[in-house]
Amino acid sequence: MKQAYRTLPGKVITYVALILSVLLLAGSVLAGAYMIDDGRVFTYTEEAFQNELVSDQIKNTVWPIIDAKLDENDAGSRMEDAFQFVITDADNNILLESAEAKSVQKWDYHYTAFVRRDGDGKIDGFSFYPTDEYEKVTEKVTVVISPVPGSAVGNRFQMVTRLIHIAYTMRYAVFAVALFALAATVALGVLLLCAAARRPHDDGVYPGALNRVPFDLILLLFAAALAGGFVVLYDACEDVGAVLFAALFLLLLLPGLLMSLAARVKEHSLLKNTIAYRLLRLLRKAGRGVAHLLKSLPLIWKTLVGLAVVSAAELIPLLLIVWNVEMVFFWFIEKAVLVPVVLYVALTLRKLQAGGRALANGDLGYHVNTDKMIGDFKEHGANLNSISRGIAIAVEDRLKSERMKTELITNVSHDIKTPVTSILNYAALIQKEAGDSDAVKEYSEVLVRQSEKLKKLVEDLIEASKAATGNLDVALSPCDASLFLNQASGEYEKKLRDAGLTLVVRQPEEEIMILADGRRMWRIFDNLMNNICKYAMPGTRAYLTLEKEADQAVITFKNTSKEPLDLTEDQLLERFARGDASRNTEGNGLGLSIAKSITELQNGAMRILTDGDLFKVRLSFPIISAAAKTIL
Repeated sequence: MKQAYRTLPGKVITYVALILSVLLLAGSVLAGAYMIDDGRVFTYTEEAFQNELVSDQIKNTVWPIIDAKLDENDAGSRMEDAFQFVITDADNNILLESAEAKSVQKWDYHYTAFVRRDGDGKIDGFSFYPTDEYEKVTEKVTVVISPVPGSAVGNRFQMVTRLIHIAYTMRYAVFAVALFALAATVALGVLLLCAAARRPHDDGVYPGALNRVPFDLILLLFAAALAGGFVVLYDACEDVGAVLFAALFLLLLLPGLLMSLAARVKEHSLLKNTIAYRLLRLLRKAGRGVAHLLKSLPLIWKTLVGLAVVSAAELIPLLLIVWNVEMVFFWFIEKAVLVPVVLYVALTLRKLQAGGRALANGDLGYHVNTDKMIGDFKEHGANLNSISRGIAIAVEDRLKSERMKTELITNVSHDIKTPVTSILNYAALIQKEAGDSDAVKEYSEVLVRQSEKLKKLVEDLIEASKAATGNLDVALSPCDASLFLNQASGEYEKKLRDAGLTLVVRQPEEEIMILADGRRMWRIFDNLMNNICKYAMPGTRAYLTLEKEADQAVITFKNTSKEPLDLTEDQLLERFARGDASRNTEGNGLGLSIAKSITELQNGAMRILTDGDLFKVRLSFPIISAAAKTIL
């Protein structure tokens, strides 16, 4: 069934069936409404229905016959072959009759009519309807009519009589027919909409050529054709013909229009494939272009454009609609005063704007010239200059404080390094001279271990200080990034195994060259690999990868943390920050900070990314070409 109604014959059959069901629905609804009106369905007899339904046809057919008979025209006698009639007055006197009227046994139709007499009392006018002409000299008469059996007209009226009899007998079934026709119309309409833009054995959407035409254009043509046909037929046939044309037009073409609508909805092109949508998009692009153009213009030009638009919007109505010389004169006076004021404000704002932009870009020495400014503009310019001076002072104080801190750390570290070295040397001598005393050996081992730790802290402090201030010597040269990964894998194999970790190294076969200082790069790898050994979850895998992304060499360290990572990237990069909040592990919290500073000194970038317990450090360095390597 699904495949049958999607075929072209199936769609045509469904289309025709829908039209027939709509016609049946319309006929049954009209019939039901006619019968319900004034309670006819309950009170009218079959004879009353017969008289009401064919009354106008009988009158319109017999009237020319009677007029011809009154005029003693031969045409009247020929038309009497179809109808017989008798006209009688109030006293049942026969005023006029057809040739064979006496042969009629039973008259089928009875009407009241009106005749007019001349001065001699002879009938010279006849009408079934009272008019102003007959009101004063009209005589009411009775007309009885019967079709002649066997004649063409008689047969037609007999057929109508039989149809009315059948309809009267089945008058209550019209409501069931209306319900059936309604259900059939809905079902066929839904089926036709489902079949739109579909093919058998395929659930894809296949819109026809008509769907390429903008939908609002189709609606416009549809409405224009309907309105044009209605107007033409209304002038020619009055309202009945126009209404019939409109009904037939909608009946034949509306389902097709709905099918096109359904196809566009399935294709998601209903709104996009319209002229209105395309115009709106064009206007939107034009508006964006104008906005971009205005945005790129300097403030003074924006002001001039705005003044021109506003002035034109005021002047054009004055010239075209109002046209008053006095108003035009005052308009010029107003603009002569207003334009210089607005231009002054625009020029002043441009100066203030330049000052604000300079401050935003870090130019703290910029000074806003406030000599020609007045009022609030002058005050605002002075405030910008004050802000510039205040920020310059604050920055200088901050830099001075940082320099003092750095110098303090460097000097103290250097001062501590000498005694620490002595302590470490004498602790080693004590360990050698301990002899057989176990206590002395244990104490000397603790002393040596803690001295080494203190020495490492001092060295890290010195290196962190130099790296942060840019005083660390870096000798950049072409290096193969893969060598650092291989070196780290070999150097830390035992330490990773002791920590219960498995290192997975991934790198491309091709050579990836970067500019770096080999000694400083190893310090970065040493810090990050130590970090993995200290904080990674035992029994898990750690990953060290090298990838090429555009013109960057990306080195990534990944591991699963054994402690919850509740610190942000910025917090982890702070000096002395540690992932182990309890500080039970070795380390001083300087490793990541030192690694980041050394990376940036080599024109690289370092980022820390966390996702749950996944900890990842990403290093990126610019790749150099083979030609650049040769030159270097």
